[in-house]
Amino acid sequence: MSDLLEIRNFTLDIDTFDGPVHVLKNINLTVKRGETLGIVGESGSGKTVLVRSILGIGPKRSRTVDGSIAFDGIDLSTLSDVEWKKIRGVRISMIFQDPMTYLNPLFTIGQQIGDVIAAHGRATGTATTPKARRARSEELLDQVGIPDPARVCDQYPHQLSGGMRQRVLIAMALSGKPDLLIADEPTTALDVTVQAQVLDLINELVEKLNLTVIMISHDVGAIATVAKRCAVMYHGEIVEEGETVDILRAPRHDYTRKLLAAVPDIDAPLDLQQAPTASAPLLEVKDLSKVYATRSGGEVRAVDAVDFSVAKGEILGIVGESGSGKSTIARLVLRLIEPTGGQVIFDGQDITGLSGEPLRLMRRHMQLVFQNPHSALNGRHTIGDAIGEPFRIQSKLSRRDIDAEVDRLLDIVQLPRLFRYRYPHELSGGQKQRVCIARAVALNPKLLLLDEPTSALDVSVQAQVLAFLRELREELDLTYVFISHDLAVVRELCDRVLVMNRGRIVEQGKTADIFNAPNEDYTRGLLASARKTSKSAFTSVEAA
Repeated sequence: MSDLLEIRNFTLDIDTFDGPVHVLKNINLTVKRGETLGIVGESGSGKTVLVRSILGIGPKRSRTVDGSIAFDGIDLSTLSDVEWKKIRGVRISMIFQDPMTYLNPLFTIGQQIGDVIAAHGRATGTATTPKARRARSEELLDQVGIPDPARVCDQYPHQLSGGMRQRVLIAMALSGKPDLLIADEPTTALDVTVQAQVLDLINELVEKLNLTVIMISHDVGAIATVAKRCAVMYHGEIVEEGETVDILRAPRHDYTRKLLAAVPDIDAPLDLQQAPTASAPLLEVKDLSKVYATRSGGEVRAVDAVDFSVAKGEILGIVGESGSGKSTIARLVLRLIEPTGGQVIFDGQDITGLSGEPLRLMRRHMQLVFQNPHSALNGRHTIGDAIGEPFRIQSKLSRRDIDAEVDRLLDIVQLPRLFRYRYPHELSGGQKQRVCIARAVALNPKLLLLDEPTSALDVSVQAQVLAFLRELREELDLTYVFISHDLAVVRELCDRVLVMNRGRIVEQGKTADIFNAPNEDYTRGLLASARKTSKSAFTSVEAA
């Protein structure tokens, strides 16, 4: 196979107030036609900057210090804006990390795909009609496995699940019939069954369309599923490159070994610690329901007659597919949305009917870490302002004392204190999630609800955050409700597990019982999907 992409001695700097930062250092990489290359590494290692540089959309104030990037024999650094329009999105396309960020909530799916098709047509001098764009949009949606494409074309992004939105982004990326497809964390925040479907889809598209793919991920299991060859990045450098199976089984570099050691294993022996018990639970949820009315006059039961309790000091895990009601439960407990029926009893008090000042004071003791750190942080506020906000709202601390608390919290989540002066767009996804966790624990709450808190984190940072959460529970006597699609993480962290499907609890019990001997077919299906990309799976197979 001939080389489609060739990167030679590529070095990139970003100019900052403190001087130039070496983001990429002497990168050498080739990608052959028809192959899938995986790139793994921690947040901030330079993975996304590298692939954005291939597309000519690198960070602001960035400059190439040395080296070149050649695509199909074309030196990309010499292209004009007009020439880039014939390459970007047409011959080289990218699936971005967060579908909700890149889909416009005001336009239908069909309109947005049609706009991309029209833009490609203008760039290549090919006229398209609205009817042709609509037909092509439906064809693309069918190609990525979306049922009833005509109906989905008329829907809006908020009406689709996370997995469906990710498929829409893949459809958009395929609209220009690219030679090279770049997938930036395409399975982030997806539940295990949808993740498996998306990875299978990428493999099918490579085979069917003869695509060349570069896939970025902090999930080494996902990389092993689709990429025969991979490169490991650390601090802007490629520290190891080779066959994926060889690297995963016998890593040569210390960093790669540490990276793999941090991956939780769904089949590892459980640490059977005695789960905390208490005469009175901290949180009780009784017959909790949330029903939404539809335009057609029907109803959707997002949460349906849910009952569970959480003891003081316990970690309860909630798992299930997208749309099963996990996040809705967290918002109902905090009264961010109003329940249709049932009770939420916190620390012996029924908070279902609270409002105004009593509810505000109660929320001091109940905090939520949101799933998406990109939208959870205000882009106009510095990191210091974001972390200090709970103190300004819920305390009478002086500005100096708040500044000291912000520094303490940055130390806890292992971020440099100078980050207090940065804005969210200057941080990686993993760094932003750590800021969100710092803000949530600022007021020493009794109950912390964590909605997919590690979905945006690479495995090494995830391991640090999980260790930090354990330490914090011991130090502050915290209680956690931990919502996650990562079953290996839930297995490692949680004392008990609650399994949800279509708004109902289908199974709950001790972690060891649920993972070792599940009673329900649905739970067994989740575990089977998780094991496809588990640590034990990719270290025991002969090929990706």
